[in-house]
Amino acid sequence: MKKAAYWTLIAGFCFFLILGYSNCSEFKPKTDPQSDSNLNSGLELDSTPQVLLVTSPIIENLQLQILAKDGWYGGATEFQHSGPVIANGKIFIAYMANDNADRSHNIYAMMYDYINGKWTKSLVAVAAASGNDGHNAPSIYVGPSGFVEVFYGSLSAYLLTKNPGPFYKVSTKPYSIESWETEQNVPIAMNCINGGYTTDGSLHLMGNLNHAKRTPDGVWTSTNLIKGTNGGALGLPGAIQDTLIHNGVIYFVWSPYNGNGAGRRLYLIKSTDNGKTWTNINGTASFSAATGLNTSTTILDPNWHSTFPYPVYDDKYVIHKENEGGNPTIGVLKDGTVVVLDSVLFRLWKWNGTTWVSTRVNSNENPFETSLHVAADGKIVIHITTFGPTYYEIVEYTSRDNGTSWQRQLLKAIGPEQKNTALEVGFGAPFQGQPERALLQWSGRFNQVQTLPPSEIMFLDRPISK
Repeated sequence: MKKAAYWTLIAGFCFFLILGYSNCSEFKPKTDPQSDSNLNSGLELDSTPQVLLVTSPIIENLQLQILAKDGWYGGATEFQHSGPVIANGKIFIAYMANDNADRSHNIYAMMYDYINGKWTKSLVAVAAASGNDGHNAPSIYVGPSGFVEVFYGSLSAYLLTKNPGPFYKVSTKPYSIESWETEQNVPIAMNCINGGYTTDGSLHLMGNLNHAKRTPDGVWTSTNLIKGTNGGALGLPGAIQDTLIHNGVIYFVWSPYNGNGAGRRLYLIKSTDNGKTWTNINGTASFSAATGLNTSTTILDPNWHSTFPYPVYDDKYVIHKENEGGNPTIGVLKDGTVVVLDSVLFRLWKWNGTTWVSTRVNSNENPFETSLHVAADGKIVIHITTFGPTYYEIVEYTSRDNGTSWQRQLLKAIGPEQKNTALEVGFGAPFQGQPERALLQWSGRFNQVQTLPPSEIMFLDRPISK
């Protein structure tokens, strides 16, 4: 076999492993033949291509602004990355563009300024070709000092560099996307990155059952926090996951995942000492970051995966022992109660001090993307993408009584699209003392018949329902 053919075969095999056994949940919603022609961009191009002008400073009328029309054609994994951020009177988002001619992908950041009413757009980097996969999509953060950080290219980094961690760039100026520092790497492999900053200014990232921490002086430490059949490596079954940092406590929820939409059981751990030690919800079980959490057993279930057994962990860390799917999300109520929203049966799990109990938010709902937020006044806010009677729908649920009753509000009947959607949600106030707002970033396609058309990157900025 010639060398070129040999390496082509190897590259194809690697792509098959990664695409077939990806570490984040990918879902295949039903395709709806209906159309929705009521989307309104609310934008017009300025003379400078990098600047977008909105026709009104805030979209309050439940219409999605179309910010870009060159998004990646997929979208199945983007919603598990960290989404829109609001800080210092500005909104920051990031997205991955569709294929370039060489199959690489441009990574863009966008910023909205509440003062001048303008969106600006900046090219952060180009993620090298590594297979057509949404795991290269970006996560965006704004640090305690105001510097914007974009993490991207998880698969590109893993396949193409000796340092397996995703790439990232930091803005050269606070609260700005005008220019970027030199590209760097996280020192450990991780997909579907989510996390945030603890009170000491340290950045914590979780992905692929791995934990990476960067101190304020720039020193990284990392560990394979949750041991499994794959040791946290890319390209093999990993985990459905979510991370929340609340009042200095890091919460992490995960479910062993087979790469094809199915998880087994749901677990939660937390750390109160900046990631050095981890416990279950009530502190009756613990382990150190140095040792990680080992499996208590593994089970080979052909209905879950024909080759890889799924790992089972100590019951003290378990929320439930049922099948898992979607993207569970974590919140902390005003009274300190930890809650987890589970897209399977659309349940809200609460720790009642003794055990985990659940209630169904709406038994008639069929969500496939979920987001949970507890507002400063204690109100629980949920956003979902769901299968409506005719269209896909973006829906908001709110509860003022800790989840006993809910108010449902349809935000948008978004119509059909030919592949998967992605909904990322952020919260915050533009300026101190102002009410919190919900920031919804959605990508999808409409009325397309081509095989790989780009997605539209859409945005909705609105007050949390009263």
